[in-house]
Amino acid sequence: MENVIKLKIDDLDIVGYGIAHKDNKTYFVDNALVGEEVLAQEEYVRNKIIYAKNKQVIVQSAKRVTPPCPYYNLCGGCSLQHLNYTDALNFKQQLVKNTIKKITGLDLTVSLCINSCEYYYRNKVSFPIRNIRGVPTICMFKKNSHNAVKISNCIIQNKGFEAVILEVNNFLKNSNLLAYNETNFSGVFKFVVARIVENQLLLTFVVTKKINFNFNELYNNLLKHFKSVGISLNLNPLKNNVILTENSIHVLGEKYIKICEFGYEFKIDNNSFLQVNDEIQNKIYNQILSLVKNEIVVNAYSGAGLLSAILSSVAQRVYGIEIVKSAHLSAENLKRENSILNLTNICGDANLELEKISKKILNYTLVVDPPRKGLEEGILNTILSTLPNKIIYVSCNPISLAKNINSLKEKYKISLVVPFDMFPQTPHVETLCVLERKS
Repeated sequence: MENVIKLKIDDLDIVGYGIAHKDNKTYFVDNALVGEEVLAQEEYVRNKIIYAKNKQVIVQSAKRVTPPCPYYNLCGGCSLQHLNYTDALNFKQQLVKNTIKKITGLDLTVSLCINSCEYYYRNKVSFPIRNIRGVPTICMFKKNSHNAVKISNCIIQNKGFEAVILEVNNFLKNSNLLAYNETNFSGVFKFVVARIVENQLLLTFVVTKKINFNFNELYNNLLKHFKSVGISLNLNPLKNNVILTENSIHVLGEKYIKICEFGYEFKIDNNSFLQVNDEIQNKIYNQILSLVKNEIVVNAYSGAGLLSAILSSVAQRVYGIEIVKSAHLSAENLKRENSILNLTNICGDANLELEKISKKILNYTLVVDPPRKGLEEGILNTILSTLPNKIIYVSCNPISLAKNINSLKEKYKISLVVPFDMFPQTPHVETLCVLERKS
């Protein structure tokens, strides 16, 4: 066997790969745990950094468990199923702590990672559709590739998605339309995006062009499994990794899923942002509510407005800022349908709109839930010039969170850092961080 080397794993990296050092080189090994001795095959070399595949575990960690997913060694969807769940929570706690310390120099107290259901927790999924043996088929991608793996279920998704995969594959098989080909950009079906909440299903086919097709049989078959079903098309001719565009066409059934959270009723479609893990979302929102009293709150990156609405129940006044027009309109509908009087939704760039708002209000609490890249320079400058009393920061990326803390640490002290396991069986972690203005 070529390029096979015996390694002792002494750490885990940010994505859960085992780290080993030998002969002045650093190895990153998949499916390996701290303390294990493995035989690893070199796959990719860059200077003194080597990525390797774990071929055999010689000395096994007591933390290792058998992954229950039959596709675990093929699919790249999640990478921590081989790690005991309690130890996975500890890994995420230390990941947040060490990332912040490395970037900011601050040795903060980081709370234990709040646990979740280990499996069947996701309410939304985007499955690629690719030709397998000439038939358009729902699949996942192999690790570090776009090579298709046919699946019949996914155990981190809501259990209802198994029925979706079955019925959609039957539909695709009889459609006479080809799946998308990423090499020559041919074909029609690119992805299927599905969301299940309280046994309500929204199904969106992402296609390269508009198709006139009878979806009645698929719709009726899905209704055997779900309380309500909606089918739509999303037109996406783009030759990149973007999944959903703003160009959606309702085809059949329901246009929205109806949800009630924290006493507020609202509607969402597959373009709306909603946390994928309902249990952890509600734990985070409850924590945020405990941190806000009768004060003025600005909620930047407010999405479809659920958190803004929830905040309005305890705040003096809430301003929600969202740049995506469809999300802003959803937030306005939520506000109107729930008769919320102390909430103002603003459609615009948070970098610009926060500056405008801060000229009208002197003391406020800022709540932010930014994209993975974190807060941009514009909003950081506004924060440092207006100095909100408190910043409640929800982050899906410890690196961007740490970078933003580093920019704010001269003016703010960090009073709370709580990781939440929004994405069990993956190395990803959601973090709630509270920054308080120094006196």
